[in-house]
Amino acid sequence: MSDWEDVPASDGWEEVPADDTTRKVARIVGQGAQGVNDSLVADLFGAPVDLVSKGLRKIGVPIQADPIGGSESIKKGIDYVATLPGRIHEFTDILSPKAGTLTDNRTSRFEPATRGEKIARGVGEGAGTALSVALPAAGVARLAAPGGLLQGVSQTLAAQPVGQAIAGGVGGGVTEATSNPYLGAAASIATPIAASIARRVISPVQARLLPQEQNIVAAADREGIPLTPAQRTGSPNLQAAEEVMARMPLANGPMRDTFTQQRQAFNRATLDRAGVTANDASPDTMAHAFDNIGQRFEDLVSRTTVDLNGRAGIQFARDIGHAANEYGRRLPTDVAPVFNSYMRDVAPIIQQIGQPGANPALTGEFYQNIRSGLARRIREAQNGDLRRALGGVAEAFDNAMENSTSGALRQEWREARRQYQALKTIDTAVSGGTQAARAAGDVPFSSLRTAVRQGDKEGYGRGRGQLNELSRVGDYIAGKVPNSGTPERGMWQKLLTGGGLFSAMAGGTAATGGGLLPAIGVGAAAAATPYALSRFYNSAAGRAYLANQLAGRTNMRAQYGSQALQSIPGLLDQ
Repeated sequence: MSDWEDVPASDGWEEVPADDTTRKVARIVGQGAQGVNDSLVADLFGAPVDLVSKGLRKIGVPIQADPIGGSESIKKGIDYVATLPGRIHEFTDILSPKAGTLTDNRTSRFEPATRGEKIARGVGEGAGTALSVALPAAGVARLAAPGGLLQGVSQTLAAQPVGQAIAGGVGGGVTEATSNPYLGAAASIATPIAASIARRVISPVQARLLPQEQNIVAAADREGIPLTPAQRTGSPNLQAAEEVMARMPLANGPMRDTFTQQRQAFNRATLDRAGVTANDASPDTMAHAFDNIGQRFEDLVSRTTVDLNGRAGIQFARDIGHAANEYGRRLPTDVAPVFNSYMRDVAPIIQQIGQPGANPALTGEFYQNIRSGLARRIREAQNGDLRRALGGVAEAFDNAMENSTSGALRQEWREARRQYQALKTIDTAVSGGTQAARAAGDVPFSSLRTAVRQGDKEGYGRGRGQLNELSRVGDYIAGKVPNSGTPERGMWQKLLTGGGLFSAMAGGTAATGGGLLPAIGVGAAAAATPYALSRFYNSAAGRAYLANQLAGRTNMRAQYGSQALQSIPGLLDQ
């Protein structure tokens, strides 16, 4: 018999017209609200009011027992609002006068008249009881001493209040339906287990990434670099699975294709910083890139003259003087000649600034030559003071260029310099790395990090530089290669090949006279299994499923702890 139908009068329930669905729904909802009210709302919000009333009476204030609306008044008010839809429908149902029968407290609440209403009240009471544990515990956790036992217990009990309310509601409903508190307690405890199983089906692998690793994964997504499920979640088991698939015959094809696509996407994102569109950094690609950037600079040089008359020249002289006074005069004697050589090159131009009729200017060719030399020296310099001094001179030239150009021409110079700097860094990186990376034309992960760091040793740790983030993405990908992992590899080899089941079946078929063809068929299935699993794992759907975190986590410890606190008092009353 459905909970929505009438139950026999012998069960002690009133007969309610079965055709009045609207009223039945209203009464069931009202009973659920009454249950939450009885176990949570009135006590939680009414108790402070009661405490104030008692305190006033203690100090001699002549007030009545409940003058300002304590827990009983709050409970009556909430019950009245919660059950109003059901009672209004009853009072207007003149054809069924029995349906309007309430308890003596006609102004606030009514008692359950059907089994469905009783279960609804049990669900409400169970959910309210769970929240009555979780909500105060959350407040205690915030006030308790950090790291203490009280805070740890409170945080556990306050975790996942929605899950706790659902579990409590299920337990309360089962208790009312069966009149057996032990079954209700078991149902409460079983609910988080079922939730955990469901979550594991939805999200089979829980991510184990640190916050900084999550940032790197997000950066890879922005750059269009596909990550494997192991890299996206940080799961050691998936790392072992990927290593096995990369080495196992038949299974290695899809896995290697995935790694190849990843490397090409990384190459493409890195080269894009230098204005190069290519999937590899092979010698041909790099030579073509340098030819292109050289032609761009030649074009810019032919169209540019840096005018150092007026304010532009005065500012250039000040910038050069600042670099010499701030950094140059403090240089050690072994590196000072490098800086002084640039000062000698600039001296004739500085002398012309401010002289009547001198008309000082920098040709584009002169600017490009001296600026390229400064950039090379800065990268090669081991002395920090020398790097800062040369950097000040380079900044003076760049400021002069920007002050003398405008609009599209200025933007072209900026873009060309930015791309040239990135290209030089990539060129340094591809000269290192492993033989396999060089042969494949890949940008080596570790060498890129080294080259970026050498280009700005002081700023690398602060994330400075256009290739900084990409170098960290490469470092992360390289660091996720699994170790030897012999036990894990053995486990995955068995799983990918059917755990030896196909081999045993093939041997058994041949031994029992089943014939050669069935044995060959079983063997073919064994051979196809690794390929099929690897194909799914490396497909877009497979990667999305294995890496998704839609279901979140289930805090089983919190669920069990709270359900135990809620269930013990009821069980002890039996």
